[in-house]
Amino acid sequence: MASPDLDAPDLQLLVSAADTGSIGAAARSLQVSQPSASLRLSRIERRLGVSLFDRGPTGVRPTPAGRVLVERARRALDIVAVGIAEARETADHPRVAVGTIASLAPAVFTALDLRLAARAHLVQRSDHGHPLLQAVLDGALDAAVVCLTADQLPAAGVRRITLGRDPVVLFLPQGCNPLNTRFPLRNRNTIVHLTSGNAQTFAERVVRAGGRPRIAQTAQTGMAMARASGDLALLPASSARADCRHGELIEPSPVRHRADVTLVIADVPSPATRLIHETVPHLQRLFDPTTRQSSA
Repeated sequence: MASPDLDAPDLQLLVSAADTGSIGAAARSLQVSQPSASLRLSRIERRLGVSLFDRGPTGVRPTPAGRVLVERARRALDIVAVGIAEARETADHPRVAVGTIASLAPAVFTALDLRLAARAHLVQRSDHGHPLLQAVLDGALDAAVVCLTADQLPAAGVRRITLGRDPVVLFLPQGCNPLNTRFPLRNRNTIVHLTSGNAQTFAERVVRAGGRPRIAQTAQTGMAMARASGDLALLPASSARADCRHGELIEPSPVRHRADVTLVIADVPSPATRLIHETVPHLQRLFDPTTRQSSA
């Protein structure tokens, strides 16, 4: 038994015949001959085993079964037309899916939005480094910005671009007491957040430097805690710069810690990956080695 499946020309013929009431008019609209259109329609009816049109001296009109199928055919063609339009729009305005860790998200997504908003639909995802890398390998993300060591990065299936280093800096909120220039952390409450490494080990180093550390879950949380309490904070430079306000200061950290920041891009040529490659110089500027900054 032949398959009853219908292709797009079949559906177009059914809809056109129903709309015009004439096989000849339907044939002209589809740019085929009338005998060819009539033969095709008869074959469709034989394949389905139902009569779809009543034929008369003045033309054709759908049977009850024909009306049901024509309505479904019309909807199917409309869905395909919308899909084609969306595909063309996507080619001109592609979807670009990028992930990063929470502490880098404000800086990274702001930089990407400035460069891609007029040219692409940016989809943002914030997660831990390893799930983001897996999402790139699985195709759920086009790229991810992570702070992981070289042995934690995939060896195949991606391209890796070093964006720079994201050193820890000392954040001083407005109204914070002046620093002891020789021992800036001595007897000072100090909020700590790292994008990579062991935050507890880093906190122990802060203790040895004389500080009283409290670990924050994210850089934004650490800055909010510092502003509310007037305490110092040790944070990634990119996050501190992205959210530094008037009267707040960013100084070099007396306790050093630097994380490599890597852009991991799916090794699949596409409009999305090409656009991401174009943003690399702008992302690299986020991780400038200069750590001293004040908000004017």
